[in-house]
Amino acid sequence: MAPTASHILSTKFRPPTHLADAIDRPRLTLPLLDSLPKVVLVIAAAGFGKTTLVAQFHARLGANAVWLSLDRNDQDPFTFVRHLIAALNRGQPVVSAATESFVEGRGETLDVGELTIRLANDLEKLEDHRVLFFDDYYLAETPGINDLVHHLIEYASPRLHVVIASRVLPALPIARYRASNRVRELGANDLTFSPSEAQAFLHRTHGLELAPRELDLLVRHTEGWGVGLQLASLFLKHSRDPKD
Repeated sequence: MAPTASHILSTKFRPPTHLADAIDRPRLTLPLLDSLPKVVLVIAAAGFGKTTLVAQFHARLGANAVWLSLDRNDQDPFTFVRHLIAALNRGQPVVSAATESFVEGRGETLDVGELTIRLANDLEKLEDHRVLFFDDYYLAETPGINDLVHHLIEYASPRLHVVIASRVLPALPIARYRASNRVRELGANDLTFSPSEAQAFLHRTHGLELAPRELDLLVRHTEGWGVGLQLASLFLKHSRDPKD
């Protein structure tokens, strides 16, 4: 029995579509595509372009990627699991009807331990790599949600990969993932725009071209922060002096 449609918010499975003005950042996405780590953590404060970057990564993966945008309602394990199953079943359905019935039958008394065993067994059926994206993970994070996600990482098929975008480092056993070389981490320093990326952004958004010295000055002043560059680009439409 599939989760009741009225309880599933389908927009949560759709990554951002406003990527036309976003510049490609192959220095960040190509290494992920080449190695496809078990876990990818993209952690930074608001405005650094986490969601845009992981959405670009998602787009490059095509049918092998599934997306789940999280919010505070997902702190409820039942809500989280329903949407998790629906996300995993997009494309090639992989979660069995028996597991779906188990979830619906247990409701608020859901046994996370038994569920992760069932999900791990179901995910063994994956015929190709499946990359599960969690956006805004910090909004849903609880000890119970962390336990479920960790058990998926630890015990599910090696074909399952997890990408987490969050404002804060999740309380997962990340040291264990590092020790086993299963995690790739991107932080604020990685997400800051290089001068060439900043120039591409300014040209794409407002057709601006800066001299190298002006560009370096702008990147230093904004510290390569995506939102800072966006605000600067609006200002530069009316002023040609970056020192202003």
